[in-house]
Amino acid sequence: MTSKNYFKGIQIVHFALIIGIVFFGIISIFLQSQGFGTIDQESNNILMITAMVFSVIGIILSKLLFKRKLLNCSNKPTLIEKLDSYRSALTLKFASIEAPSFLVIVIYLITGNMIVIAIAGLLLIIFLTYRPTKEKLITDLELSSEEKDLINNPDTILN
Repeated sequence: MTSKNYFKGIQIVHFALIIGIVFFGIISIFLQSQGFGTIDQESNNILMITAMVFSVIGIILSKLLFKRKLLNCSNKPTLIEKLDSYRSALTLKFASIEAPSFLVIVIYLITGNMIVIAIAGLLLIIFLTYRPTKEKLITDLELSSEEKDLINNPDTILN
């Protein structure tokens, strides 16, 4: 695997997760416009609070769990082990935002509350900022200058 392939792989995963959220959101908006699901005001309020709480928890967890996993990444002896561990940390970070995103969209589907879909949009924007780049990896892992050179060369074989 080359440096270029490594980044291409994690960027494809990131993009695919975003597309999944967007498509599910679009389908939900369409279904809601066709009259799918309406509930009473009390249930609407409870689900609205649920959407907010899970969104905040997801955002906080994504940052905390990622930082915790990063501590393990930097201690790995080889660059490939650091990169594998980093990919695992990113997966955890992505999942911590993706799960509440889908939950919030389901809540929108049930309630039709536009504030809830706005929360999903906010989560999507946060997810977009998590786009993996070489610069973020170098900073996050605090790589040595030799490791930076290997990462910055797209043809470097990382095995």
